[in-house]
Formats: sequence, C-alpha cells, structure tokens
Amino acid sequence: ALGPRAAHRDFLVKDYAEQINKIAREKEVLFFDFRKAMDDYGSDYHVLLHDGLHLSKEGGDLLYQGLLQILNDNILKDLKLNYPDWKELQPNQKEINQF
Repeated sequence: ALGPRAAHRDFLVKDYAEQINKIAREKEVLFFDFRKAMDDYGSDYHVLLHDGLHLSKEGGDLLYQGLLQILNDNILKDLKLNYPDWKELQPNQKEINQF
C-alpha cells in the first residue's frame, strides 16, 4: 500500500495527466495517456520504471507501442506515398521525373 505522501503524489500525477488529456482534446491534438497505459498494465507496473522514475526497457516498449498505435490510427493509415516504388526506377536513371 502507498504511504500518505506517495498516495498524494500519485493523485497529483494522475490529476496532471487528466488535465493534459483534457487540454489535448480541447485543442484537438493527439495525446497518449502513458499514465493510463501504466495503470492498465496491472499491478506489476513497477517493472516499467527502472528506478521509480525513468523508464525501463519494458516501459520504453510500452511507450513505443502506444505512440505507434496513435500514429497508425491517426496519421499513417491515410498517408499517401509521393514517390515511385523502387522497382519502377531504372538502375542507371540519373534523373527522376516529377511524379
């Protein structure tokens, strides 16, 4: 169980994350709620932090997966490539026509 100071700090961090999430929604910017991701990780969430503050490899992986999901869901899914497939290029072609 958390002591009173740790519980208060935990409350402040959670409140801070909620306020940032609210602002992100109001401003219509993408936001990854890493705090929620840590909570959703379960009771073993301490493995996500190397020293209680800095991310461990597992924490970095969770952050990476969360950010990648946001990018895939909101940006990359509609991204159109504006260059030819490499198989369409001629081996000795010095200049590529505007595509």
